[in-house]
Amino acid sequence: MGGRSPGAGDAAAVVELRCETDFVAKADEFVQLTDELAALVAAKGEDAASELGDAIDGLRSTLKENISIGRVRRLVAQDGQVVDTEKQPNSIAFLQVMDETFDIGVDTRTSVNEKDYQVPFAFNGTIDKLTFNLGPSQLMQADQEKAVRAKAISAD
Repeated sequence: MGGRSPGAGDAAAVVELRCETDFVAKADEFVQLTDELAALVAAKGEDAASELGDAIDGLRSTLKENISIGRVRRLVAQDGQVVDTEKQPNSIAFLQVMDETFDIGVDTRTSVNEKDYQVPFAFNGTIDKLTFNLGPSQLMQADQEKAVRAKAISAD
């Protein structure tokens, strides 16, 4: 998500540039493009987002990631005026790609250690122990009940 209020003008923009991994979301190129997109929308309007289509295609190719424009909002207000309020809906914390399971130490676009490991190279060290600490379920009660019913049906 990127936001921009260009200088002393009365317009601001909030844009959603979508990607699949936190590794890409934190990449300098991705953050910069999100800022550029927000500045463009603030200056020219929501339809201007399509002007950066080639830049998005280039970044998609460079980072080998599915990148797309999500929600785009341009807000214009007088001093002291509330233009809009929105609530971020609950969302899944990450997207698990079908061909990726527990690819520990293999390039799955998330590095083992960003300080000394840069994708696309495989980690060739030794991992002596791997522990998954899943914690408590974060599903709402209704969803937990659906999961129990689905599990019972699958066992029949």
